[in-house]
Amino acid sequence: MTRPLRILMYHRILDGSAGPRGNPSVISATPKAFREQMRYVARRYRALAAEELIDTLDAGRPLPRRAVLITFDDGCRDFGEVAWPILRELRLPATVFVPTAYPDSPGRAFWWDRLHAAVASTRRTELESPCGRLALGDPRARRAALRTLQRHVKTLPHADAMRLVDQWCAQLGEDAAPPADVLGWNELRALAADGVTIAPHTRTHPALTRLSTDEARAEIRQSADDVQREIGRPCPRLFAYPFGDHDDRIVDVVRQEAFSIALTCTDGLSWLPGDDCFRLRRTGITTRTTPLVFRGRMTRAGAYVDQWRHRGHERWPTAPPAPDRTTPRGPLKVAYIMSRFPKLSETFVLNELVTCAARGVAVEVYPLLRERQTTAHPEVEEWVRRAHFHAFLSVPVLRANAAWLRERPAAYLGLLWEVLRKTWGSANFFVGAVGIFPKTALFARKMREQGVTHVHAHFANHPALAAFIVHRLTGIPFSFTAHGSDLHVDRRMLDTKVAASAFTVTVSEFNREVIVRECGEEARRKVRVIHCGVDPDVFAPDGGSRPRGNRFQIVCVASFEAVKGHRFLVEACGLLKERGLPFDCHLVGQGPQRADVERRVASAGLGPEFHFHGGLPRPAVAALLSSGDAAVLASHPTPQGKREGIPVSLMEAMAAGLPVVASAISGIPELVHAGSTGLLVPSGDPVALADALERLAGRPDLRARMGKAGRARVMRAFNLHTNTLELVRLFSSGTADTGTDDGRAGVGKGIGQLRKGDS
Repeated sequence: MTRPLRILMYHRILDGSAGPRGNPSVISATPKAFREQMRYVARRYRALAAEELIDTLDAGRPLPRRAVLITFDDGCRDFGEVAWPILRELRLPATVFVPTAYPDSPGRAFWWDRLHAAVASTRRTELESPCGRLALGDPRARRAALRTLQRHVKTLPHADAMRLVDQWCAQLGEDAAPPADVLGWNELRALAADGVTIAPHTRTHPALTRLSTDEARAEIRQSADDVQREIGRPCPRLFAYPFGDHDDRIVDVVRQEAFSIALTCTDGLSWLPGDDCFRLRRTGITTRTTPLVFRGRMTRAGAYVDQWRHRGHERWPTAPPAPDRTTPRGPLKVAYIMSRFPKLSETFVLNELVTCAARGVAVEVYPLLRERQTTAHPEVEEWVRRAHFHAFLSVPVLRANAAWLRERPAAYLGLLWEVLRKTWGSANFFVGAVGIFPKTALFARKMREQGVTHVHAHFANHPALAAFIVHRLTGIPFSFTAHGSDLHVDRRMLDTKVAASAFTVTVSEFNREVIVRECGEEARRKVRVIHCGVDPDVFAPDGGSRPRGNRFQIVCVASFEAVKGHRFLVEACGLLKERGLPFDCHLVGQGPQRADVERRVASAGLGPEFHFHGGLPRPAVAALLSSGDAAVLASHPTPQGKREGIPVSLMEAMAAGLPVVASAISGIPELVHAGSTGLLVPSGDPVALADALERLAGRPDLRARMGKAGRARVMRAFNLHTNTLELVRLFSSGTADTGTDDGRAGVGKGIGQLRKGDS
């Protein structure tokens, strides 16, 4: 039977006039307020000792009704002097979490107390900090500055954070660090003998996710050893994360160190059995908790309100965890989310899945929609069988959402509200968000059950939103790849998704600059350029199959959409016919504008020259390219904002040894180096397009030279195997290495055109 457990979290019990001991940020209650709260608990609830709680869970027994666990963090002296006498009088057990480097170390002081003392006593009126210039002119400004500094410290690696605190205290004129005011070991032993549970809280109270795995393990293990040695009895199997800071990596360490329960600082009830015992919630008591508020927060409804109020954060700033370079991670299992699957025109997604699997990555596929096409690539059948296709609304979907609502009501409702609020204003994005949210909640539960270690989405719009939802519900890290129109048409929540991601991938330097301008310069370190790649073994030159007639063979592989610019290609081919150039133009692809293109071809009298092949699988595309003389893509941004990333069809043509003619927009100049691997023309200019094709038609030597240089370019920077290996490395490390790429040379031209308004 599952029942709720209320865990109360206190720090210090002091009057507001407690002098240097009275850092207001860590005072939970006055002695008078604490006595009133504990009297209410003693009358209405069943307080458990930590050992009783663990024994109950180990035995599989249900919790007592109205169960409460009373906890104190940091082991401060006022627990022994003020809190424990009240608790002992009322016969209420308590657990005290002690950072074990502090007892009997009078020279040590908590960094937050040092900052408070320095800010409170300084004569300075302002302080320069990484957060900007902070005013210190009056008490209110000092309190705000202190909150800002403390929040920033918690985002940094521990060693860097402590150096920064030292620097600030020196600038503020710290005379002497305030005492840590922690109970000594003799006092802790006496409390333990009197019935108090003394439990570990690390040694030095660091933010654990800002440490490497080995450093975090040492902090946790040594604190447990200290408790057992000093208290003289086995260490309780109960742990509290300093600041509540934890992630999957730290949870694994705590579990491996033989603890049974770990406590966070996230407000709300915990339901046992059922909730994750290594992420139990606590109700944090503050001086704003009046008697009426306390009674309300102790109820189930009040606990849900707490969870709602603190939705989306856990009293902890969102910042990336410290890179872990000391302990290898477990088996890599990546869940891919994409808009549609299997989609013939998105060969890059299928290629990436196949190559990741070949590299030993366990891959799960979660499409938002099932694409049903009569033509498919040879490898796709196996992946379709393995894919997790689900309706937008079904009994499993409803059950999954109900389970999240019960398990994490505040997180679930807060996330839903955030998604709706931030997508409102864009009909397409809002409707899509409403549609995918329920089934993504089911995805999240399935991924957690499967042991997925990372979620990756293709496209920055709804698939990335789905990955973000999974991350917020489960804590599984996520990333996404931004391509073309998904980034340029509607950037709703882009900043939120980039900030929450472990890293963000995009296919071009052009796109990275777009993301940085949209999300701020701080996003640059998270965005990694990894080009989509092609298999150079599938797309390879085959001079023997190329026809030797006098008709120039043009190949265009592109879906029939406005952004691909077919109408400009038809106009250019009309000019070629007027100039007397014999040619054939082969169109490969399918899409909503095929009928319109066919009408344009017929109207221009180009029926004999144009050949519509429809959608083709990859081997057939490779064969057609082998028989061509040049590839063309007349891409043009649409009025709705759709634009290219770096088209994979151009990579395939270059790998096959064809020179290419393409529009000089977006990331295309990063692939096609004008005059070297192909020719670039202004977007939407059929005359320039015809001139470039005519030039290639009359220069077989130029075609051969460009074809050879183009294949070398693809082999070097757009190789599927090399680029996917880089992505797998990021999946494993969970961080972005913002190195540069030799495609940067083409960025300036594309960015300049974006600024001129062609989007």
